[in-house]
Amino acid sequence: MVKETAVVKETPISSARVPSAAGSGDIRLIEQRRAKFALQRIEDALAKSEDGKYRHSQLKSFLRRLPAMIQMNGFGQALAFYYAKRTNYEAYGVVYKLLEDWLCAEGQVYAGAEGFEYALYPQSRPHLLHELTSRDQYHYRRAEAEAQALLAWAKKFAEALILSNDDVEDD
Repeated sequence: MVKETAVVKETPISSARVPSAAGSGDIRLIEQRRAKFALQRIEDALAKSEDGKYRHSQLKSFLRRLPAMIQMNGFGQALAFYYAKRTNYEAYGVVYKLLEDWLCAEGQVYAGAEGFEYALYPQSRPHLLHELTSRDQYHYRRAEAEAQALLAWAKKFAEALILSNDDVEDD
């Protein structure tokens, strides 16, 4: 888990729930911003109804697995796996989108990822995967550390808020 003591200014999270470091004078630690973002995303996921392609227990299970998967397989490989699995299991997509929205938001490592190419295909392109493969190693390592820090919060909130503990099959 990344420990940061820097104080950043934050604006209230917009309706799209994307964090911002510019603005309102509300001073919070980056750790608080991560926690707030993760909590809101987990609550949004819990508000979503369960069906054959999405279960809350899957979300909890997939959040538990990802930090270890990143350590064993690498950040890019793990994200590509989650992105590929999202069509069969929506919980994988929820986790991928959590990381993409955080890492590509204003003030984050891949801020400004919505360039010319993304404007042409705003919903269909995996912005985070493109950024991971097009930026240098410094950005990659920073994104990995930031993702691990955000996942620590998301995992804790999922453990606390998702009470079902069904066995999850993912293939």
